[in-house]
Amino acid sequence: MTDQNYDLFNELRRLMEQPFLRMALLTDNDPGNSLRALYLITSHDGGTLTASDLADALDIKPSSVTSILRRLENAGFIERTKDADDARVINITATTAGQEEVDHLLQTGTDLRAGVFETLSDEEKAQLLTLLNKLNTQLSSEDYHDRLAERFREGRAQHHDHGWGPWKMNDAQFENFMRENRNHPHFDGNHGPFNPFNRRNF
Repeated sequence: MTDQNYDLFNELRRLMEQPFLRMALLTDNDPGNSLRALYLITSHDGGTLTASDLADALDIKPSSVTSILRRLENAGFIERTKDADDARVINITATTAGQEEVDHLLQTGTDLRAGVFETLSDEEKAQLLTLLNKLNTQLSSEDYHDRLAERFREGRAQHHDHGWGPWKMNDAQFENFMRENRNHPHFDGNHGPFNPFNRRNF
């Protein structure tokens, strides 16, 4: 009898190594700050943001926002105008070309996702979504991370002389690894702000 857990893990690894899926994930999850900024501008109520709004939303320095806005303006995707009530404030608005660019890229993402799951029925998609949510909830929970840390410590006590696999890490490296996991945007089901382009309220 085969080990079901091994088979499941192997199939999951094969799935994640599929070139098309990797391309779809990269397109979905790493749009870059310029595209993130453009999306935030087009999706915000009123269609106008300030540079300060973007710096806060993207969690980057104002100088980096200035560089992003210059690129978007040179591409014809945004316009910058002084605020009517405060000339020190610069309002940023997307042009028609900017909105069309966002619409096109979002449709590309929609098409890529549809291609990944086109072989599944709606019922199968719902079942898969339920199972994946269940796995993600477990793997991102405090309890699972605590149990993983305990297993690591037990494994180090047994295998640390050999330095195999994760046991090559020392205690400080492992604690840093666990801390980074807890700070991951998906930890405890907390999806990151752009996955892809989740709307944010200002």
